[in-house]
Amino acid sequence: MIRPKKCAFVLISIVTAVLFLSITVALAEMNARPLAKEYQVLPLEMVDVLEITGLDVNAALSEEMTAGPDKGPYRVGLVAKMEVVTGAPTSLTLPQVKGQIRGTWEELEAGLFMWRLRVISSGAQWLSFGFTRYKLPRDAKLFVYRPDYQWVAGPYTSKDNETHGQLWTPMILGEEVVLELTIKETSIKEL
Repeated sequence: MIRPKKCAFVLISIVTAVLFLSITVALAEMNARPLAKEYQVLPLEMVDVLEITGLDVNAALSEEMTAGPDKGPYRVGLVAKMEVVTGAPTSLTLPQVKGQIRGTWEELEAGLFMWRLRVISSGAQWLSFGFTRYKLPRDAKLFVYRPDYQWVAGPYTSKDNETHGQLWTPMILGEEVVLELTIKETSIKEL
């Protein structure tokens, strides 16, 4: 009999957390507007795509069913670890960087640049991102959104810089999202 009460409490806590997150996201969305919507930019078909493959959803589901409800917390997703580096616009020269340079840079106006990367995981119900090295300069903004702009997270800015150096985004419904970073030329070297 104690087990159902705990489940009810967890369910109420999750519902409360989801409601709070929904309200927070709704308020943020009213003020959030990715610059790709404000400027004439390359169509998404021309933006670099990072395709996440190799996640065995069926194996994970089978593992969950085998483990049963008393074997610990339920898994809410599968992790795909990647090292992605923004690099820099071709017009600027920066020191050599380590990691996989991905994304598409565009100059929006003199000294203002945008980097975008489409992330696709076919069959995914939702996508979420954990940036394990997050530190934006003062004038940079990061957005995470669906290609149809129906769901936008951000802007994340230097105000979101934490001592642990990480940023974790909420879950975004769908199998494709766009990461968009806008930054001034004077701050690109700080990336």
